[in-house]
Amino acid sequence: MSSSISNAGLIEMHKKFMDFPYVALDGSESAYTVAQTAPQEELTQYGAARKLGTATQNATTGEVTLSTQFNFTGDVPVRSVCFLNALTGGVMLVRFVPDSGTLPITFKNGGSLIVEAICTLSRPA
Repeated sequence: MSSSISNAGLIEMHKKFMDFPYVALDGSESAYTVAQTAPQEELTQYGAARKLGTATQNATTGEVTLSTQFNFTGDVPVRSVCFLNALTGGVMLVRFVPDSGTLPITFKNGGSLIVEAICTLSRPA
């Protein structure tokens, strides 16, 4: 016997994404695997240090948006972005590695990067 999760239950499950509002920038472009537990080459200088972002939830759909902005004070080679549940250490939800060429080779002094992740859960078709 199997049953589907109720609509209200699915919205409640989305709330778990809100536990991962910390964003770390990573200098590694190595492929992401689900076994990874932390950024591969966490960037910490020139405004790239891990920071607390915002987490908001759409009450109707349950969708959660995690976002923040980094403002750089020097050259920063961002290759991937990680979402975690703590300012140091913690549990990593995901490490996003964009397609090659999506980001500049290096963000320059005075540059900025807005990071936004939209987190959703859905039922299988």
